[in-house]
Amino acid sequence: MSMAGPHRVECGRSPLDIGKGSTLTEFSLTTGIKEIDNLVGGISPGDNIVWGVDSGAPVDRFVSGFLTADRALGSTVTYVSFNRSPQTITRAYGRDLSPGAFRLIDCFSSGKGNNDKVFLDFYESADEQLRSAVVHVGHPSDPAELEKALTGPSKSVKSRLS
Repeated sequence: MSMAGPHRVECGRSPLDIGKGSTLTEFSLTTGIKEIDNLVGGISPGDNIVWGVDSGAPVDRFVSGFLTADRALGSTVTYVSFNRSPQTITRAYGRDLSPGAFRLIDCFSSGKGNNDKVFLDFYESADEQLRSAVVHVGHPSDPAELEKALTGPSKSVKSRLS
């Protein structure tokens, strides 16, 4: 990879203009935030985007930008949350959640949420479309269970808690 002037990244592929004098390669995707794309040269298909943040950190601008861009591309997003409840996530990003294009891995409700009824009520009271996009992880500290949630089909919370 070589840098050719400010905001230009080439990886042996044709660069594309993404505005403001920036370019991405033809196989690059966007984070949804031009400034980040300028810094990293976009993202490639198959890249994992991980925002490691402390609880309470303001990540909404990053996540919303990414979800909006991803929706435009028709890709699927898997969002793994250890710090925010499914209620909070669906409330914050509801307008950006496309059916079949968003999957939430809920490690919060039975992790930091301590199986509290207020968090588990999501699975009883939320709209069916939202519930179907969420996979509840009953034991988020168990790597095998987290792997199963990431790679397997969606399961209802009832089957995980009973």
